[in-house]
Amino acid sequence: MCSWRAGRRRNRRAIAGLRRFRSVEELAFVEPTELATIEGFDADTAAEIQARAQAILARIEAEFDERRNGLGVADDLKSIEGVTTPMLVKLGENDVKSVEDLAGCATDDLVGLDGSPAWAKTRFTPDSSTVSTFPANRPTR
Repeated sequence: MCSWRAGRRRNRRAIAGLRRFRSVEELAFVEPTELATIEGFDADTAAEIQARAQAILARIEAEFDERRNGLGVADDLKSIEGVTTPMLVKLGENDVKSVEDLAGCATDDLVGLDGSPAWAKTRFTPDSSTVSTFPANRPTR
């Protein structure tokens, strides 16, 4: 068998092994030994893949942080547990730029800022089979 064919087969198996990871985050934070179990990968290759994935995540985070700063979103919003930098950008795009602005928002003001699709805010009414398009957290009348 030609050596280039064997190399192509190894590459296909390695790519197939990587397909079980659905995101860059999974690659960046998986145990290195799990990456090293993929055929054709050794510990050095696994470490390099993880380093590159972490570098991509750091670059994306820096881009979002730059956008956040450009929108004038205060740093104190970053200290709120569970709030990510992409969320801060979305808040800034909707003129929520400080903790005081966020405190003044009703929950209805924040619905949809997470980028969830419109169907996530609809529900079936119990008395009919039609879909009502009002937000799901409002009571029916």
